[in-house]
Amino acid sequence: MRQRIQSTHATTRGGQPAGGRTTGPGLSIEWQDGPLVDPATGSYREPNGCFPETAIEAVLDRLQFVQGTGTAGDSNDRAIDHLNLAVAALRRGPRQNGPWRSSVDRADADSVRDGPS
Repeated sequence: MRQRIQSTHATTRGGQPAGGRTTGPGLSIEWQDGPLVDPATGSYREPNGCFPETAIEAVLDRLQFVQGTGTAGDSNDRAIDHLNLAVAALRRGPRQNGPWRSSVDRADADSVRDGPS
């Protein structure tokens, strides 16, 4: 079922992402505002919001749960495969070695990227 979402996104004067919010029925996401490493000092800052891969992982968690119930289906399997690829792609981006990483193990993302052995 498609449900309507509303988003506001902010940028810095330099055009970098600076947080925002996405909401919908049963959904409220506050996006990460600013980098995790202070450009002036090089020191690490705790995350203050959600990263896209974390939001995708929440959807993956729900779909994997649904697949274990009486409503499992091929479309969910395909969605899970694509969402795993999306998480892997985001992890290969510029933050790949940073402390932002969420609970899905890096090896899982690598196996999705590299395909079955």
